[in-house]
Amino acid sequence: MSETPRTRLSALVIDDEIVTRAILADALEELGMDVREAGDGAEGLRLFHAELPDLVLLDVAMPGMDGFAVCRRMRAEPGGEHLPILMLTGLDDEQSVEEAFAAGATDFATKPCNVPLLRHRLRYVLRAKHTADQLRYSEASLTRAQAMARVGSFELDVESEHLVPSNQARQMLFACARGTPLNLESLLSRVVAGDRERVATTLRAALAERRSLGLDFDLIAADGARLSLHLELEMFAADRRGHPQAMGTLQDLSEQRASEQRIRELAFFDAVTGLPNRAYFMERLAETLASAKRYTRQFAVMFIDLDQFKRINDTLGHDAGDDLLRQVADRITHSLRRSDTVTRAAEESNETVARLGGDEFVVLLADIRRPEDAALVARRILAELEPPFKLGGTEMRISSSIGIASFPNDGSDESSLLKCADLAMYRVKTDGRNGYRFYTPALNTRVVERLTLEGSLRRALERGEFELHYQPQVDCSKGIVLGAETLVRWRNPDAGLVRAGDFIPVAEENGLIVPLSAWVLNQALSDARRWRHEFGQPLRVTVNVAASQLRNDKLVADVAALLKRHEVEPAALELEVTENMLAGDHEQTAALLRDLNALGVRFALDDFGTGQLALSQLKGLPLSSFKIDPVFIRNLPDSKVDLAVVKSAIALAHNLHALVIAESVEREEQALCLKELGCDAMQGYYIGPPMSFDDLMQWLNERRAVELARLAQRSARGA
Repeated sequence: MSETPRTRLSALVIDDEIVTRAILADALEELGMDVREAGDGAEGLRLFHAELPDLVLLDVAMPGMDGFAVCRRMRAEPGGEHLPILMLTGLDDEQSVEEAFAAGATDFATKPCNVPLLRHRLRYVLRAKHTADQLRYSEASLTRAQAMARVGSFELDVESEHLVPSNQARQMLFACARGTPLNLESLLSRVVAGDRERVATTLRAALAERRSLGLDFDLIAADGARLSLHLELEMFAADRRGHPQAMGTLQDLSEQRASEQRIRELAFFDAVTGLPNRAYFMERLAETLASAKRYTRQFAVMFIDLDQFKRINDTLGHDAGDDLLRQVADRITHSLRRSDTVTRAAEESNETVARLGGDEFVVLLADIRRPEDAALVARRILAELEPPFKLGGTEMRISSSIGIASFPNDGSDESSLLKCADLAMYRVKTDGRNGYRFYTPALNTRVVERLTLEGSLRRALERGEFELHYQPQVDCSKGIVLGAETLVRWRNPDAGLVRAGDFIPVAEENGLIVPLSAWVLNQALSDARRWRHEFGQPLRVTVNVAASQLRNDKLVADVAALLKRHEVEPAALELEVTENMLAGDHEQTAALLRDLNALGVRFALDDFGTGQLALSQLKGLPLSSFKIDPVFIRNLPDSKVDLAVVKSAIALAHNLHALVIAESVEREEQALCLKELGCDAMQGYYIGPPMSFDDLMQWLNERRAVELARLAQRSARGA
C-alpha cells in the first residue's frame, strides 16, 4: 500500500550564509512548503536522514564538505535517487555547472538569487517531481499487476524486429540484464520445438498484414520451466511518419492449463487406474461409430469383468482391491499390440480401454478387418491375467470373463453394442468363467433367465423359500456321528429344489449373500437346539461363513446373541472358513476368530491344501479341524500323489492339535484308506447324503437302532 500523502511538502535549505538561507526559506514558505535549514553539509545530511525532504536547495561553496560531495551522498542514500536537488553558487563558470550535474543535481541556479524567477523555477521542479512520482507509481503498479496476473508485455518494431520487453516479460522469458538488445528471434527461439514453426509463421504473417493476433503456445522460460502462454498482439503507428509498431502481451496460463487438465482427468479418467472412465469411453465410442458408418468400417467392443473380484474386496480389503485393479489395467495395457495401444490421460490412440466401474473394463478395437480379430486380443488378455497377482504379502490368482460385440453385426448404436458385449460376458460367467464369447441373438434368452433368477432370489428370502440340509460327519474309527454340515437349498416354486452352486454365486455378486448367511446361521442354531432335545445329545453343527461376515465388526456380538437366544452351547457350533478368507487381512481375521473362540465356538478350515494360506499363519489360528479338499480324496487309494498329500495333511493337522475331516467320501475303499491313514472323520454319500432336518433325525434314529441291535447280538454271543 502507498503511504498517505502529506498535506504540505517539505524543503531543506543547506547554505553557510544565514541571509541567503532566510531569503530562500521565505520563498519556499510562500510556495506552501515546510522548511528546514542547515549551515553546513554535515548538518544538512543529518536533517536529510531525520526527515526525507521533498526538495533540497544546496549551496556549492561551503566550509568542510562542499555541495558536490553532499549531493553525491544524498543520491546514494535510500529515498535520494529521485529527490529534486537544486544547486546554488556564485561561481558562474561552465566547469561548476558540469560538476553539479555530474554530482547528481536536478537543476542549477546562480547567486544572488532572483527570488520571483526562483519561485517559478521551483514550481516547475515540483511539478516535474509530481509527474515523475506518478509515472513511477504507475510503472510499479503495472509491474505488480503483471506479476500477479503472470502477464508480461513487449514492444516490437515491425521492420527491424527489435524487441523491448517489460520487466515481467524479461524476468519470465529472458535470462539477460535490462538493456540487452533483443529481437523477435529471441522470443521464437524459446518456443518449444513442436510449436515453433507454427508460431513463427503465424506471427510473421500477422506482422506483414498489419493485423491483430491471438495465439497459444508452449515456451521454455529462463529458469527452464515449460510455460503455457497466450499471446495478444496489437498494431499501432509509433510516430508521425506512421512507422509500424506492435504491442504484445504474454500471459502465463500454465496453472490454468494444469487446472483444466486436472478437471479433464477428474471428468474423463478413472482415479484408481488412470484409464478413461465411462464418460470418456462413450464419447470415443460415438466418434468411432460415426466414422465406421461414414467409411464402412468394422470395429469391436470387448466387455471384461473380473471373476470373483468381490471375494478379493471381502477378504483382503478395498485397498488391495484397488491395487489389483491397477495391476489388471497395466496387464490389459501390456497385452494389446502397439496398434491396440490403450489411451491414458497423457496419450491419444486409435484404440481405447476404459474402466466402466467396479471390476468392469471395456476395450474398443477400432477399424478391425474382421470380428474374429477380437478373439486374438481376448486370448492375449486372458493369458496376461493368468499369472498370480502380488497384493501386499499375498499372491492371488484371478481370471476374467470377456464378451465381444462387433459393428455392424451386433448393433448400430453405442448402447446396443455395449449391451450385446455385456450379454456375451454374462454367458461366459454362467458357463464357468475365465473365457471369452462373441454375442449371438440367443444370448438374450439366457440373460432374461439370469435376470429372472436374480429377481426370484431377492423374493425367496422374504417368502421363506430357503431351507437347510445337513450332511452327517462320522468318526472314522468308531463310526459314531460327530455332527453335520449345513448346506443351504432353495425350494423354488417353479424350478423345484435348487442347489447352492446354482444360486450362491449370484447371491455373492448382488450382495444377497449377507442376509442369506445371517438366515443360515440363525436357522442352524435353531435346528441345533431341536437336535439336542430330540436326539438327546449335543451334536455339532457346522456352518459355512461368507467372506463378508468376517469383515463385520458385529459378528462376535451377533453370534453370542444367537447362541443365547437358542440356548445352544458354543461348542456345538463350528464355523467353516476357507484359506483364501484367512489369507486376506490375516491379523484382523485371526483376532476375530480368537474372539469367537473365546466364546467356545469351534472353527474348521475348508478345502485345505488348495488355498493361499502360509503354513506359518496356521499356528496363530484357533482351528479345531481341517477339511481335506475332495480333489485329493477322489482318486484314493489308487493315486500315490494324493495318498502322500492326504498323509501329510493329516500329520500337519495332528501336529497343530486339530482333527482331520475328509470330504466327498463316496466309496468304501476310500473310507478304509482314510481310516488307515489316521483320518479322524469323514462325510460324503458313502456315509449319507445331504438331507432335511427331519430326514436327518430319522436317519440318526435308524442308525441308532441298528447299532443297538448289534450291541444286543454281541451281548447274546457273549452270554
